[in-house]
Amino acid sequence: MAIFEPDSLIQLCNVPINITGKNQLDFSDASSQLGYFSSHVVTSFNDFTFQRKDKSIKIPIEIDKFYSLNANYVIYRNRYYSDKYFYCFITNAKYINQSTTEIEIKTDVFQTWQFDINIKQSYIIRETVADDTLFLHTLPENLETGELKCMKNIKMFNYFDSGDSATFNSNYRALIGLSEKFKGTPNDEIDLDTYIGGTANCVYYYAVQPKYIRKMVKILTGYGQLDAILYCVAVPSIMFIGTLIDYILPTGMEMTDPPVIERVSDADVNSSMRIDNTYLNLNTIDGYTPKNNKCYCYPYNYIHIENPIGAKLNLKYEMFYNINDVNLEYCDVISATPSRRLFFPYYNSNDGLPSYEQNSISINNFPDIPWKYDIYKNYIARNKNSLAVDYGKKFIGLGVAAYGAGSAAMAADTAGTSVTPEQQENLSNSVNKLGSSSQDLLTSLANLKDRSNQPDNVKGCTNGSEISRANFINIYWQCYCCKYEYITIIDKYFSMYGYTVNRIDYVNYKSRPAWNYIETKNINIVNSDSGSGVPDSDVTEICNIFNNGVTIWHHPDYFCNYNINNV
Repeated sequence: MAIFEPDSLIQLCNVPINITGKNQLDFSDASSQLGYFSSHVVTSFNDFTFQRKDKSIKIPIEIDKFYSLNANYVIYRNRYYSDKYFYCFITNAKYINQSTTEIEIKTDVFQTWQFDINIKQSYIIRETVADDTLFLHTLPENLETGELKCMKNIKMFNYFDSGDSATFNSNYRALIGLSEKFKGTPNDEIDLDTYIGGTANCVYYYAVQPKYIRKMVKILTGYGQLDAILYCVAVPSIMFIGTLIDYILPTGMEMTDPPVIERVSDADVNSSMRIDNTYLNLNTIDGYTPKNNKCYCYPYNYIHIENPIGAKLNLKYEMFYNINDVNLEYCDVISATPSRRLFFPYYNSNDGLPSYEQNSISINNFPDIPWKYDIYKNYIARNKNSLAVDYGKKFIGLGVAAYGAGSAAMAADTAGTSVTPEQQENLSNSVNKLGSSSQDLLTSLANLKDRSNQPDNVKGCTNGSEISRANFINIYWQCYCCKYEYITIIDKYFSMYGYTVNRIDYVNYKSRPAWNYIETKNINIVNSDSGSGVPDSDVTEICNIFNNGVTIWHHPDYFCNYNINNV
């Protein structure tokens, strides 16, 4: 019969790790590992026979005494078998008798074999990333962000302000489009600008301060050019190039404080504007400083741009080619509906080359300006030549008729009672012609009087602009982010569970000073060339630990302490 000499060392420990496998400790080598667990031994036995893997152990301790030890872990080694230490969880304790307790153990496969395995390239779902450079990690997380908070709301162009009369007249001009050249500049040899507003042009553009629109219309009326007005719209003076013109008033017109009139042409094709840090929200998120830089990315933190009529554009900080050197460009268009369009040429530009096809927004809700249409004065001005000829003819006809009637009357008077029928007929015809000519003249004068009695019309849009009145004509740059409550939850979630990475790579669970979280799918683990032979069942368990997600702590003093700096 074989005789078994005591050859196994059994040590009971109290350690923070447990059988769930969600949190583990790693060590630089086996000696450091053994030193840690040996420092947590609560009792030990060295006279046991060969201890089999995952089998129960009967220890000479009464069960109440065992409970008082708070032992939850076992280290054992079969000295005559090998120098290999096995690390195990205590899963249960049974009362055997007053001096014996049976404990059931389960191998801690990670601690037992962590230096005997080789992890190959695997599909990593989540991890505590080694490099948390700002904007490097942007994969979606599908976390609840709550209702976002606007931290900054910036008017991009102060010279669009229009909230009161003085500001409106200072910043804006009444842009008048004429179908013909302004007649107050007879010596102006500059012809039509055939290209304006980005297209072929057949409109003559002039501008005055809005407060002078009535005087400008009066001048155009004097030149008979009211019907030449195509439209009149308010536009910021910064959006065009205005050239002052010398002009003369219509003949006979006098005017105090005549308007300054500008000829309008396109501004520069594209102008640029640099976005400085006052437009960004990259220091805190609603007053909270995240530990994880992904909190500064979309959808937790982003730029929202909108105009007053509902056009919106969301911009992600991480999509700018260089967030420290953000430039936008804008282009102004002069037309019946003036507009300014903003472009972000270096947004979503991987190669640093500008792109204008997308990521733009415009503002074009500038108010129309109505103008008075004086029917009578415009008619007189436009028809003064024909009216002069017509009335000249009528006065001449009246004079001829009067002369004929007078001659016939004198002839009849000279003849006395011997007037002939022919003389009588001449007198009658001359009187009739005089009456007809005078009637034509009176009718024409009555028609002019009727025209002068017609009320003035108003052309253009007479609707007000609540957007202009409320001083909302602008493009608004807004910084949105999660509220404090949500961003703290999200940041702590990232600290605990890392980022979604979804890539094939080598598993690195030693990249941070305090801890690393790793979650894989079908991880590839094999026996290392220099290690002990790991049973396939234990390899499978280790795979499941990583596939289910595990946090590896690098120092026992930091175990499960997420307040420790892990950068």
